Amino acid sequence: MQTAELIDVVFGTPEQQAIIGMRLQGYLQDLGVDRLSDTQEAIRRMVNARIEEIVRHSLGQLADAQVMLRALANQLEDIETRARMAALGSGFDPVATDLATRPIDIDLEGGLP
Repeated sequence: MQTAELIDVVFGTPEQQAIIGMRLQGYLQDLGVDRLSDTQEAIRRMVNARIEEIVRHSLGQLADAQVMLRALANQLEDIETRARMAALGSGFDPVATDLATRPIDIDLEGGLP
């Protein structure tokens, strides 16, 4: 039996994992931390360490996404400013057409309209 198959047998399918997790959590709460065997305590510590690692990784991904979104917002602001300056330089009055206060619509798939 392959390692992945063994893990699937022990932990179940993704659909079953939620149920298994709830049952295990209930069992461990009923058992109490002070009644865990040394092996169970070691497993608990390893699981907690893995959960902390997953959370740290996820938070790192969120921070990266936040940086990218801020960069995109800055680029959009720059495009908007340059468009308004170009319109003003050509004698076009953006205030008269409400261009100065109207947001620019951008299709992220296709670029600027």
